[in-house]
Amino acid sequence: MDEIPIIGLTDSDGFKLEKTYKRQIYIAAASENWSDEASSYFKTHPHWWRISLSARGITAFHVAVSMRNTSFVEKLVDRMDFQDLEICMADGNTDFCLTAITGNVKIAEILLGKSPRLLWIRGQKDMLPIQLASSAGHIPMTEFLFQKTQEDLHNSIPFEDMVKLFFLTIDNNIYPVTSKLLDRYPKLVTIENEEGLTPLQMLAQFSLCKETTGHQEIASLLFNAMDNEKECLSYVQLSTAMFDAAKSGNIMILEFLLKDHPDLLFEVDCKEQRSLLHIAMLYRQESVYRLILNKGDSKKVMIQLIDFEGNNILHLAGMPARPEERFGLSTDHVLMHSEERWFQAVEKMVPPVMKRMKNKKGLTPKELFSVTQRVAQRSSI
Repeated sequence: MDEIPIIGLTDSDGFKLEKTYKRQIYIAAASENWSDEASSYFKTHPHWWRISLSARGITAFHVAVSMRNTSFVEKLVDRMDFQDLEICMADGNTDFCLTAITGNVKIAEILLGKSPRLLWIRGQKDMLPIQLASSAGHIPMTEFLFQKTQEDLHNSIPFEDMVKLFFLTIDNNIYPVTSKLLDRYPKLVTIENEEGLTPLQMLAQFSLCKETTGHQEIASLLFNAMDNEKECLSYVQLSTAMFDAAKSGNIMILEFLLKDHPDLLFEVDCKEQRSLLHIAMLYRQESVYRLILNKGDSKKVMIQLIDFEGNNILHLAGMPARPEERFGLSTDHVLMHSEERWFQAVEKMVPPVMKRMKNKKGLTPKELFSVTQRVAQRSSI
């Protein structure tokens, strides 16, 4: 609970409340104890919900919303003017913005029944309620707010806000709204976010999760939109998306990309001179590795490639697994055994000359792997 102002503090309405009185208001709003407490406050001070209960500007209404006390909110809204709903906390959020962040659709319906304009009043970081809901990852709330705003969205907010909402829905897997925005504004497929990433590049960085649905549908929509847009993604953007998908093990994006752009299979990262196969080795992405093996003789060409440090694919298989790609294994012993099996599997597919090849540090793949194992053994002690 936020610190309650000291006794004797004068509120903007011009009356004083002692510390204990404010605490009672706070408790009433938090506990949904309307009949015993709130009614008596209403008789004594008709506008007690406007009183600031903390240095952050929190009112009884803010407390009730954050505690999801729907019945308390409903009774309080009946007694409030619509201007009361536009009172902001110190962080800039109105009651409706706070409701969007907490994801309570029922309370949102109550507030909009009082004042529909709340949909367009911005909160913290100058974000609209629908953007705040998306940022918090609340799918039902975001869908509800989109349904309420979609008819006026184009005329009521700048396109930059539309772009921000679009990327927020991708980032938080709110794909039903993503698809509707993309369907209405196909050019979103070529636009970059604040980090310089296109929607495809963002999606490529996501590891596929069984609990998350809609990945394939949104990916299909993105590729269809790219086919229909005159200004499509550059080759650099496509190859970047491919390498990101390989690192995260996003086979779905890789299959879409290689189907439309089969020449990407032989693309080499210009910075580190690593191919798709190199990435699969380094990030221990077995599914990517198997995808390449199924491409016929393509693997024979890719096996011959050397990266910027003189490493072939067996060198990379002998390097330490990237922390984020350690097969989900919990113990060092199990990890080391898995790494050994991985190295041996790759060793069987490379020609003898590559087993003897030295990198720029003068190490053969076997020597590099031995160093890696010794370091792992010491760290496990």
